[in-house]
Amino acid sequence: MNRLREVTEAVIAALSWLLMLVVAPVARWRRAVPETPWVISGHRGRIYEDNAGALHAYVCGNTSQRIIWISGSEAVTDALQSAGHATLRRGTFAARWAIMCAPVIIYSHGEDDLDAALILLRGRTGLRIYLNHSQNHIKAGEYFTTHYESLTGLQKRLFEWRVTNFDYLLASSERERANFALSYPHLADRILLGGGAHCDHFLQHRDEPPGRSLYYFPTFRDTAAGRDALDGVLQTLVRSERLREWLVEERLTLHLGAHINAGHQAGTVAPPFVIFPVSRLKEGIFDCQAFISDYSGLLADFLPFDRPTIFFPFDRDDYLRFRRLYLPYDDFAHGPVVTSADELIDLLVSNRWRDLAPWAERRQFWRSEIFPTMDPVYAAATYRTIAALVSARQVG
Repeated sequence: MNRLREVTEAVIAALSWLLMLVVAPVARWRRAVPETPWVISGHRGRIYEDNAGALHAYVCGNTSQRIIWISGSEAVTDALQSAGHATLRRGTFAARWAIMCAPVIIYSHGEDDLDAALILLRGRTGLRIYLNHSQNHIKAGEYFTTHYESLTGLQKRLFEWRVTNFDYLLASSERERANFALSYPHLADRILLGGGAHCDHFLQHRDEPPGRSLYYFPTFRDTAAGRDALDGVLQTLVRSERLREWLVEERLTLHLGAHINAGHQAGTVAPPFVIFPVSRLKEGIFDCQAFISDYSGLLADFLPFDRPTIFFPFDRDDYLRFRRLYLPYDDFAHGPVVTSADELIDLLVSNRWRDLAPWAERRQFWRSEIFPTMDPVYAAATYRTIAALVSARQVG
């Protein structure tokens, strides 16, 4: 039955996109109408926590620009519709028609944030704006990978066709723009300053006192072996009586972040350990006394908070067999680095992590590199950049 439903949905999708191509001239006319809404999504519409969500919130709350969120989650749909925002379900005829008509389509991970078939319509849509989901200062991707460099012939051409494409990619700083240029060297002239909408979230909350939590947010592992290694780390943490006793004594909770692509791998846990869903990511950041991660862009996002950061690349050597970093890991680390669950436990229970003094100079360096201003103006800048690009295209 599931297989039949999948085939039926695929056939309907193909037919709906064929119909879109037939009526494409009408869609092009609609794009020129000023009232036609933009469309936007991130993480395939499943969460509302990244650059796309931040920009959408700014546009809806501060401008007259109409904009539609393409949703892949009932929870996100319900929340946005309750707030009075226009949403359409990803993969529906209505969503595809809105995409075809939109003068601007915006995504934070790739074109398939909006629709799985959008890659087939390059050159037939409005202005394509790629925001990236978070800061881009640690792990590299796309063309700046050992995987891409190992490809030849048809494999390489197929990779180049499938990789995220855009008319413009928006960066929040010169450092980030240079990083993006390494990942997209063939599109470097389309990488512009004027991004980082989600930075405002962190800047607006940086002076609030933290709660009684620590937040461990591991990034997604690309291989089964990597995911097994992460599972082992999580199991070691939640089964450690030493860590549990220390957390209880300190009246702290350890939030274990769940990546959107992996869920959580810690099994059933009990306080003082809590599985923290990605839909509450910002809450986890705002509340925590210390942030623990490995290669996540959130390590850069957390810099505005004058709180401890713990770097935990427990599988660095294996990770770097498949990934590449923009710079040596230790050059970016602006807090203690630990490489095993036992080392992390030792660091936590010793309370050495609370001392920010050894890292003050490096934290200040990276803060100034990553945040051109510490004022929450990035969402407004993102909107102005896109609006200027739309105006320039219309004049042209």
